[in-house]
Amino acid sequence: AQDSAEGQYDVTTTDGGMKIVAEDGADIEAVGFAGSIALQFAAPGVTIAIGVSLAENDIYNDVHAYVDQAKVSSASAFDLITHSDSIVDVYSIAAAVSASFSLDAVALSGAGANSFNTSNKTVRTSITDGSIVDAAGDMLVQATDISDSYADVGSGAFNLGLVGGSISVSIAEQIISNTIESYVDNSVVSSASGSVSVLADSAATADALTVATSLAVSIGGAGAGGRAKSTANISVSAYASDTAQLSAGNDVTIRASSDHQATSESYGIAGGALVVGGTRSVSEANGDVHAYAGGSITAGRDVFILVDGNHDADADATALAGGTAAAGAGAEALATASPTLQTTAAGVINAAGDVVIETLSQGDAEADSYGISASVFATVAVSLATATVSPTISTGIADGARVTAGDDIDIASYHNVDEEGLSISKGADAYGLAPAGALLG
Repeated sequence: AQDSAEGQYDVTTTDGGMKIVAEDGADIEAVGFAGSIALQFAAPGVTIAIGVSLAENDIYNDVHAYVDQAKVSSASAFDLITHSDSIVDVYSIAAAVSASFSLDAVALSGAGANSFNTSNKTVRTSITDGSIVDAAGDMLVQATDISDSYADVGSGAFNLGLVGGSISVSIAEQIISNTIESYVDNSVVSSASGSVSVLADSAATADALTVATSLAVSIGGAGAGGRAKSTANISVSAYASDTAQLSAGNDVTIRASSDHQATSESYGIAGGALVVGGTRSVSEANGDVHAYAGGSITAGRDVFILVDGNHDADADATALAGGTAAAGAGAEALATASPTLQTTAAGVINAAGDVVIETLSQGDAEADSYGISASVFATVAVSLATATVSPTISTGIADGARVTAGDDIDIASYHNVDEEGLSISKGADAYGLAPAGALLG
């Protein structure tokens, strides 16, 4: 989707403002189910039941509002806006049941469910290629994206017989890797009595849940495995290039903001004679967020060059195994919040008031894992949890830049504090529990 003023045109309003908007929306909801039942009563042989459910969804959109090689003049406000909003909601379920009622037969069951969802959008707002845009009132150049992706995956396998086994596997992966940009390049932008704002904003949630259950009522084994992964790896940028000119009677603001959440939960539950349960959850809230002020910027009041980033990752993994002979359970949870945030003043900046160059970072990573097993004779349990919060933060004035302010020049970087500089309850927290017990071991 796109909207524009393009080419060597003059677009003018003599009374009232002007707005150019490009909007895009996507809403995907999918449900997949697979089931299988196999029964055997008298004859010898092998009874097999298999159920498989697969789901895959992809969003590849390019949304762009722009002014290119054009002259635009507004008698009031001027808005150039790109907005994208998408939701993916997927359920994938598989079940398999096998039963044998013969003493010389084998019953086997297997169930597998999968969901793989990706979002790879480009949301862009730009003024480029020698354009001249002026407004009597406020000017807004903004790109905004909201992306939410959810996956719930479940599988269950059950077998009944003298000899047999069951296995169940659930896998879910969510990847959001969008690009959001708002910028002025090789163009002149001015507001006589208002403000000029160049803004790029991103909000994203990636959420994955997997549940795998396996039960074997037989002489044999049961296995259940779950894996969930959620990734929010998004690029957000707002900038005036080295060939841009921005001026305003009031404020000039260049800001990039992000609010990205990655959550994963996995459960593996198995019961039988010989039993194994395993799960792994991975959550990553990373990406790049940057604001850059190059070229020439003049403001009748203040100049703000800002980055505001919030990145949270939460991973939970639970494996339960109960066996009459032997049982093993293993769970691993990994949560990482490691974005790169950069705020740079690189051009010639003149402000009658303050110049504020600021990076505000908030990050949280929580990892919890539980591996629990119990049996009559032998048992083992393993639990691993790792949480990491390690943003790369850079704030400053580049070599060769010239910054002049009538009042103050403020340069600051903040991590896990609020706007008043007070600490908030965010950070890295990991917890693992692995109890195992055998009645006769």
